[in-house]
Amino acid sequence: MKGPRHSIIPDRIEAGTFMVFAAVSRGKIRMDNVISAHLKPVIAKMKAGVQVNMSNGSMFVQGPPRLKAVDIKTLAHPGFPTDMQPPMMSVLTLAKGTSIVVENLFENRMQAANELVRMGADIKVEGQTAVIRGVDRPMAPMSIPTILGPVPPLSPPRWWRRVTEVHGLSVIDRGYLRIEEKLQNLGADIRRVE
Repeated sequence: MKGPRHSIIPDRIEAGTFMVFAAVSRGKIRMDNVISAHLKPVIAKMKAGVQVNMSNGSMFVQGPPRLKAVDIKTLAHPGFPTDMQPPMMSVLTLAKGTSIVVENLFENRMQAANELVRMGADIKVEGQTAVIRGVDRPMAPMSIPTILGPVPPLSPPRWWRRVTEVHGLSVIDRGYLRIEEKLQNLGADIRRVE
C-alpha cells in the first residue's frame, strides 16, 4: 500500500469570518483559495449590502457604508452554519433595520447576545431566537471574553478610536491560525500580549 496525497479544503468559517471583518470595518479584502460553493448561505446573507465577487478562486469582499438587516436560521450543511451565527449577530447589531436570528443547532450560541448588549447592542432573546435592532452609534469597546467568537472585539468599525481587550484567546486559537497576524496584514492595530 502507498500513502495517498490529499489537499485539505479551505476553511469556510475562516473565510466567512473575514467577510464579516470587511463588512464591519467597511473595508476591502481579497481572499485566495476560496470555494464559493461552500459559502453559498453566508454569501447570500452578506449580499444584503456587502459586495462579494468571485474570480479564479479568489473572493473580493467590500463592506458597505451601512449594513442592511437580514434574517438568519442556522441549519445543518449545506444550510447557514451555526459557527457563523455569532459573527453574523455582531454584524447585524450595526445593520439598518431589524434582523431575526434563529439558532436551530447549538443551544448555547445565544450567549453572544448578552455580551453584545453590554457593548451597546439592542438585542432581545427569547429561547433560541434573537431580535436585533441595528444601532447607528458606536458600541462601547471593553474588556470581553471570546464567548462571542472573534468578530466583534477583533474588527471594530473604523470610527472606534479606543482599545478593546479580548480575553480567553484559546477559543479563537482553536479555530483560527495566527489571526492577529492576518489582521495586522490587513492594517489592523492589534497585538497579542501576555
